[in-house]
Amino acid sequence: MARRSRRGPSGPDRGQLVAHRVAMLLGLAGAVFFLFEGVRDARQDWYLRGAQERASASVVQLVNRGRGGDDARIVYTTRDGRQVTTTVGAYHGTRAGDVITVRYHPVDPARYVEDVRTLPLRFVGAGVAAAGSLGLAALTWLIWRAGPGWLPG
Repeated sequence: MARRSRRGPSGPDRGQLVAHRVAMLLGLAGAVFFLFEGVRDARQDWYLRGAQERASASVVQLVNRGRGGDDARIVYTTRDGRQVTTTVGAYHGTRAGDVITVRYHPVDPARYVEDVRTLPLRFVGAGVAAAGSLGLAALTWLIWRAGPGWLPG
């Protein structure tokens, strides 16, 4: 004789529990991703905010990054004589062979550099990432509060 379960009214099935946990994990992973991107953007903006060093840079080539526009691969020499090759966001109309002025931070001139012609929207990326992180954290909290029964099926 088979044993019968003594559970009361049936709760969410195993599939709903798994889907609920997956939704929570994806929400948390997205929130952590946005948080790290925000910290990275804020750090970049903080260093560029204090960047007072300028140099003339030669545009070696344009690199297409898709719908987001182009990047310019540039070469320049820092004040202390280091030759740096890096990429910056290309200002509209920039061509290979152009000479542009860049602003850089001496801590890491290959990483913290920008074309002086571009509009520096400081901390906008970090703000958007922070809003995304908070939004996904709030959504995950709502999913957790609703429990696995919120899923259809």
